[in-house]
Amino acid sequence: MVIGAGALYYQKQANQPQTSNSSVSSQSSTTKHAKKSTKAVINKPKSPRELHYNPQKMQQLFNEQLATYTGGPSSVVQADFYNWAAQYGQGMGFAVTDWIFSPTNNTTSAWYAKAPNGLMQVTNAGAYHQFKLHLLGGVVFFTSLQKQIGAVPKQQLQTGGTSYAGYAPQVNLALPIYKYLLGDDGVVYEVDNATSPLVGFGQVGLNGQPDGQNATPVNGQIFVSPDKNAQKAYQQILKPYQD
Repeated sequence: MVIGAGALYYQKQANQPQTSNSSVSSQSSTTKHAKKSTKAVINKPKSPRELHYNPQKMQQLFNEQLATYTGGPSSVVQADFYNWAAQYGQGMGFAVTDWIFSPTNNTTSAWYAKAPNGLMQVTNAGAYHQFKLHLLGGVVFFTSLQKQIGAVPKQQLQTGGTSYAGYAPQVNLALPIYKYLLGDDGVVYEVDNATSPLVGFGQVGLNGQPDGQNATPVNGQIFVSPDKNAQKAYQQILKPYQD
């Protein structure tokens, strides 16, 4: 199954009212005039790469995310984004879960995601400074076989009881599944064809390198999500953590 990058965002945009050509032309000339008069006072919003987040607070959020894999509560950032995503998905008929990853029995080395901006650490707090990026949470948008929409607790999906059970018992695998990952660089990343909690992740080898002995290759392509709504919501949630 091939999923277009950011299809969730574009599906949302397709539902928006369209503007007629005549009104666009009229608005265009008005906008050009407005730009000339306001150019000196408009400040361009900063991109995530231009924002700086407190490193101690970011590490604490990562540690809180690690704890969720063993039943710990979500961090404030993860909880806030999940709440936002649940409402966002509900408006488009999607179910949403925060079950983005399941650790396996092999915990001798770190799991990671290969993001465009660098390797993103998923597990193993001891290797924190070996990675450029760190996972702070995320969500999965999917079509429920039980016709559920909005938030779906991960316990309802984990019916198989193992890390490799995947989403199959509850999720319609014939339709697109969108996994969003929250980086500590303030960027929302997206995983293509996320049919399992392990899709999007790999495991470094015994030497700490992605190509080392016993390494597990990354399964799935990761890219910066073009979903502008998600990017804006995440940056707003992270504002208290900026330097």
